[in-house]
Amino acid sequence: MTNLKAIIERNSSNLIRRLSKPKEELEKEKKIKKEHRKKGKNSKIALESTSIMQKWLLENFHDPYPTQVKKQEMARESKLTVYQVNNWFINARERVIKRFLKKDLKETQRTLSKSEEEEEDS
Repeated sequence: MTNLKAIIERNSSNLIRRLSKPKEELEKEKKIKKEHRKKGKNSKIALESTSIMQKWLLENFHDPYPTQVKKQEMARESKLTVYQVNNWFINARERVIKRFLKKDLKETQRTLSKSEEEEEDS
């Protein structure tokens, strides 16, 4: 019962504090929270920021290593540091490209084994 009473008091004091804030301040807080929405459960980079880098990665899939100038440009556009952009690309190459290559390798192996089976049947 004491826990419940403490929770109710804490919630009511938070509500009173929020109600006493000017409407403009509340709107400003909402806007800031909305701008900093996260991509996923553990992500610290906003969707808008990652979409800039994802677009570049897809366009340059054959050579996924942006120049230092391009990293600086993406950092400026995405409001991230060059360090964050650099780390994002390291992780993206690990996750996206290696998975794609593994999948492609498996498909190639399947195709080869099917053609071997067909040759044996002939």
